[in-house]
Amino acid sequence: MRKPIKPLPTDCCGSGCPKCIYDIYEEHLEKYKEWKNKQQKKRQNNKIKKL
Repeated sequence: MRKPIKPLPTDCCGSGCPKCIYDIYEEHLEKYKEWKNKQQKKRQNNKIKKL
């Protein structure tokens, strides 16, 4: 999974879409952060098991 790319100010049309490009970005960013945290926990658990 890759970190989502933040939209440029020109990517938003400014017409009040029900789901703006910024909303979509924030949703993807949150999913990325959750995934990243899970990966870090897995790595930590693997290190503990190896000791």
